[in-house]
Amino acid sequence: MKGLRIEGKSVGSRPPFKTGISRHGSQTSLAPSVVRRSGSVGNVAKHTTASTSGSPRNEPKQSNGHGHRLDERDIPRVKESRGVCKCQELNAKARILQEDYTNNLQQQIYYLELENSYLRQGTGQYWNPESKPRPQRDSYQRQSQASVRSHVSSHVSHPHVHLQRTYSEESLPEWPQRPILHHHEAEDKPAPSPSKHVDFRFHYNPQPKRHDSPTQKELDLLQKLDEASQREYRLEERLTKKSVECQNVLQEKEKLEEKINELLRQQEETTERNLSERRALMEENIDLQQRLDDLTPLIAQKESQIARMEGDVEQLSSKLRLANSQNKSLQMRLDDSKREEVLFSERDSDRQSEIDRLASRVADVTSELEKIRAKETSLIEEVSSLKRRLKEEELKYKKERTLNEKLSEENNFLIKENSKWSSELTRLELIVDQQTQQLANRKAVQATADEIAELKVVERSLRSEVSSLEERLRSEQERNELYESQLREREHHEEQSRESRNRIQKELEALQALSRSLNNENRGLREEKLALSEKLEILQKRLAEKEQEVSQVSDSLDELRMKYRDIHEQLDKQSVLQSEKSGTGLLFDESNAGFTTWQ
Repeated sequence: MKGLRIEGKSVGSRPPFKTGISRHGSQTSLAPSVVRRSGSVGNVAKHTTASTSGSPRNEPKQSNGHGHRLDERDIPRVKESRGVCKCQELNAKARILQEDYTNNLQQQIYYLELENSYLRQGTGQYWNPESKPRPQRDSYQRQSQASVRSHVSSHVSHPHVHLQRTYSEESLPEWPQRPILHHHEAEDKPAPSPSKHVDFRFHYNPQPKRHDSPTQKELDLLQKLDEASQREYRLEERLTKKSVECQNVLQEKEKLEEKINELLRQQEETTERNLSERRALMEENIDLQQRLDDLTPLIAQKESQIARMEGDVEQLSSKLRLANSQNKSLQMRLDDSKREEVLFSERDSDRQSEIDRLASRVADVTSELEKIRAKETSLIEEVSSLKRRLKEEELKYKKERTLNEKLSEENNFLIKENSKWSSELTRLELIVDQQTQQLANRKAVQATADEIAELKVVERSLRSEVSSLEERLRSEQERNELYESQLREREHHEEQSRESRNRIQKELEALQALSRSLNNENRGLREEKLALSEKLEILQKRLAEKEQEVSQVSDSLDELRMKYRDIHEQLDKQSVLQSEKSGTGLLFDESNAGFTTWQ
């Protein structure tokens, strides 16, 4: 079959298979890599671009569990880790599927090449191309062209088929020289370009010396080759659909994750808004408390006036009620006396007893009023006495201060005088020392008795003067110490009086402020409690609504995870079925024909 050369080109191109888009934008492609078959069905390799790192078969599945509620602060981190783990798991499964598919195809190709080499050796033994041409050559050529046309038409009907085949005996290299591509070598090759198209062209180069007809086995093998390519296309199309479905599921998952992040962001905004409102309410409460403290004395004064007026009103109302009751009783008694003259005496006694009781009650009320007035007058007198004592203490303090000033002036005068006399004493001592030194210098000269007597007299006078000055200095020091002790006592007494005065004044202020601020504080606290309880109820309602929304989102996320798990199980089952189908093996004979496929 030398000279039979068939080249084909399909219309359209096969799109690359994509398993999905990861979180960081990297795409995983399942497109078959460049597959070149020369002479026979050559080595086939699958290429995966931008695959994720990690062991595809033994990689542990990381999961945070399903069905329990996560903490709000850990939801973004857990979601991100889950998304990454799911993408890695999906990419690992896709790589496992690619490797299984590649290994099965390589095994099939190995067996087909062995059979092809065996058939070539057999045809070389039993047929010589230089011998007499076979009469069935034209019929074989027609059958071969018809089968190739049917194969081309079947591939043209599918726009995504992307194959180029060349059947030529010259393109067949020997078996040891053909390279075998493994899956790790195929991964290093670039992804195929989807823009290339292939034409199916038929070239027939007649060989005058060759007239052999194809056998039925070769035709069957060509038909099997067509069926295998169609089956491979259908499997690749199913894999493309599954990868698209997986990509859609991943997109839905990313949308739900974005929705959850948006809900979490809204919840954080609501919490921040609640905190800001709470701070504003606290500041408003502080301002109101300050205003309340400023208005407390005025309110207390007004309340005291209102209390006095209420007391007067109560007294007048009691008197009015008493007068009304008396008038009513008198009117009733007059009516009763007109109607019933027989019971006059009994009613008279009853009236007298009631009058006595009312009189006693009036007397009790008047006595209580007198006691209250006496207590009020005593309190006023006590306050006036305290004020009087305060003024007396202030006067005493002023007098003691003037006395202290006078004592300090006298003390300063005595100190100055003491310093003056001490300087005079030192001056006299220096004079005595000088005179004694002069006497010592005049030892060689005999002094007369008059000079010695004069010196002795001068010495006696100086010593007497020094002793008098020392006594005066001692008396001044004692007097100064006495003044200092008196001054300390006065200061101590003044401090005690000041403390007592401050204490009395503070007690008065505390008593006045306590009676005025208790009611106001209670009223303000009740109002503040009501306002805070209302705001707390509103915030609790909002929090319950947000928790309900979060629970709904978590339930929808769990449902999506269940769907995602089901889809993964379906993909695993389909990959197992596909590997089983591809592992059955197809043996076909391509003797004296070349087959080249690329994208």
